[in-house]
Amino acid sequence: MATWLCSPNRARQPNLDLGDASKVHPHIPLLYPGASSRWKVNSYRVGDPTGAGIERDVRLAPGESTEVSGYAFRFDGVGPHLGPNYRAVRGTVQVLRDGEPYAVLHPEKRTYLAQAEPMTEAAVEPGFTRDLYVALGEPVGTEGAWTMRVQYKPLVRWIWLGPLMMAIGALLAAADRRYRRAPRLVSSPDEATDRARAYG
Repeated sequence: MATWLCSPNRARQPNLDLGDASKVHPHIPLLYPGASSRWKVNSYRVGDPTGAGIERDVRLAPGESTEVSGYAFRFDGVGPHLGPNYRAVRGTVQVLRDGEPYAVLHPEKRTYLAQAEPMTEAAVEPGFTRDLYVALGEPVGTEGAWTMRVQYKPLVRWIWLGPLMMAIGALLAAADRRYRRAPRLVSSPDEATDRARAYG
């Protein structure tokens, strides 16, 4: 569509009389905020590395903590865990905000029965304005310490808001009866101008 709008052939298209459809439908503007919000979210998360997410690789022993964007992540250690088709080492990470318990995350290092290579299963705390991620790395030393990656990612859920608004705007615009009438070719540019003034 963008290519057609910029094409010089667009100027040679016949003038069409859409009647009342030439007026802007009240729901059509929903298409543009939808596209704009998705672009802003993606540019905020990808194009601006200083203001998007925060990622920190740390080494924590049981009882130690690290802080990311106002959230304190306290590592309480690991323990064995048996899943339906895997064995895992499961960590326990307490998330605190303003000194108060906020969430408990359980990142895992899984070894599936069908394969010997361990896989990392990150723990996620979803939110409307941000997501928190914790992933186990490797054990370090003999004090029960582990390396882990802690991430704060803002506006992840908002990625779906843009397409949703675009879909709603498209459905509401398509439901308008004015767009269902077959367009009639205008005989001359003067007639097109007169009609535009009449409906403007």
